[in-house]
Amino acid sequence: MGMRFSDYFSLAFRNLLHQRSRSLLAILAIVIGTTSVTIMLALVIGAKDFYFDQFKATGQLEQIIVNPQTGLDFMQSQRAANCESCVKLTNGVANKITSYDHVVGLTGTADVNIFVAVSQDSHQKQAVGTVQSYEPNGVIKHIFLAGGDFTNNSGVGKVIIGQNYADQWGYKDNYKAIIGKEIKLTTNSSFTGEGASLPDPLVQFKRCQAGCQADQIARQQPTVLKATIVGVQSDAGSSIFLPLKWAGKLLKDQRYEITKANQIAYTQAYTTWTARGQLGPEPMPKFTLVADSQLARNGYSTFVVKVDKTGNTDAVARQIRKLGVGATSAKSYIQSQLGVFNIIGFVLAGIGGIALIVAAIGIINTMVMAVLERTREIGVMRAVGARRSTVSRLFTLEASLLGFLGGVFGIAFGYGLISLANIFINTQLAANAILNRNIISLPGWLILTVVGATTVIGMVAGLYPAHRAARLKPVEALRHE
Repeated sequence: MGMRFSDYFSLAFRNLLHQRSRSLLAILAIVIGTTSVTIMLALVIGAKDFYFDQFKATGQLEQIIVNPQTGLDFMQSQRAANCESCVKLTNGVANKITSYDHVVGLTGTADVNIFVAVSQDSHQKQAVGTVQSYEPNGVIKHIFLAGGDFTNNSGVGKVIIGQNYADQWGYKDNYKAIIGKEIKLTTNSSFTGEGASLPDPLVQFKRCQAGCQADQIARQQPTVLKATIVGVQSDAGSSIFLPLKWAGKLLKDQRYEITKANQIAYTQAYTTWTARGQLGPEPMPKFTLVADSQLARNGYSTFVVKVDKTGNTDAVARQIRKLGVGATSAKSYIQSQLGVFNIIGFVLAGIGGIALIVAAIGIINTMVMAVLERTREIGVMRAVGARRSTVSRLFTLEASLLGFLGGVFGIAFGYGLISLANIFINTQLAANAILNRNIISLPGWLILTVVGATTVIGMVAGLYPAHRAARLKPVEALRHE
C-alpha cells in the first residue's frame, strides 16, 4: 500500500492529537531544551557581534600597529615603548612603510604625558588619564557621541574628550551641549613646551649674581592651557585626544641660554674687575630661548598603518617587521578573542544539549508507549497491505514532528525572552552612552539550525520505536488486546 507524503503527515498529526497529553509533555521537554540552547547561543553570538562591531566601526580590522619594541601583542603595542636600543619611529621609517603595496594611510601617534588635571567652567578639576595625539587623516576613527574629528587644519587648542569627562561635568544626557566649550588643562611643573610659564632668566640672574640659596631660586610653575572641545568619544573613558600638530609644539624642551659671544665678553669683564679688586658696572648677559623637539629626539610613540583590506594586514605586518620594529594587526588579536567566545559557546551549547538529550529520551518513551497502545492498529495496517517501511516511516515522522514542533515553540519562547532581555539591556546601553541596540538577536541561520537539529533529534529518537513497530507480525498484532 503506497502513501503520499501528505497522507503520512496528516495521519501522523492526527495520531499526535489523539495522544495529546503525552505529546505535549514530549514537546514541552523539547521546548525547554531548545529555549535554553537558543538563549545561550544567542548571548554568545550577540557578544561576539558586539565585540567585532566595535573593531569594525573604528576601522581597526584594516589597521596595523607599529611599535619600536618587538614581540608585543596588539594591545601592548598601542602603548609607547621605553626602549633605548629600539629603532626610532621617524618620518623616514614612515615613508618606507607608506611605499609598501596595500598601504593606504599612516599616522604617527605621540603620548602627551604633561597634564595632571583638567577642568571645565566652575566644575571640579578632574585627574587626567591618557592623552594621545594623532594626525587627523582618516586612519584613526572614533565613535562619537557628539561632535566629530579634527580637521586637517586643526592645530593649537582643539581636543576630543572621553565620555567620562562629559558625564562628570553634567552633560551625560546632552553631549552636544559641550561641543565648543572651553576646558583648562593644567600641566606638571616640568612642562617647558610652547605656552609654558618659564621664569624670567634675567631676573633669576640678578637675584643670584652674588650668590643665592637653593630656596631662593625661581621654580618652574605649572601652566594652564586652554582648549576647545570638538568631539566626545564613546567608551573612551578618561582619555583626551589632541591633534599631532599641537602635540609637536607641546612636546618641546625650551630653555634660556646665554649666547656664546655674550658669555665670552661677560667672563672677560668679570675677570678684569676681580683683578682690580672691585666690580665695575654690573654686566647683564643676553639670553636666547632655544628648543629641542622630543619627537625628533625620541621618535613617535607608534605608527597606525591602514591597509586596503583586512586580508592583507598579515602580509604587510611581516614586511614592516623587516625594518626591525614590532608590527601587529587587530585581525590576529580579534581571532584569538573570538576563539574564547567560541569555547564559551560550545560549553553553553553542551549544557543545553543535555536538556535536548533528556527530551530525546522522552520522545523515545512516548513513541514506545504509542507502539504498545496501537499494536492492533498496526496489525490492521499490515493486514490490509501496509509494508513494514510504511509503518516505520509513519512512526519516524511522528517522532520528527514532535522534535519539529518542540523546536518551533522553543524558538518562539526564546525569542520572547530575548526581546524582554533586549529592553533591559538597551536601557543599560543608553545609560552608558553606548550606541548599539538589540545586541542579542536570533540570526536566521541559528533559527534554521536549531529547528533542524530538534527535528533530527526527534527523528533519531523515533528510529527504535519505528523499527519495533515495523517488526510486529500482523497476526500477533491483531490478537493483541
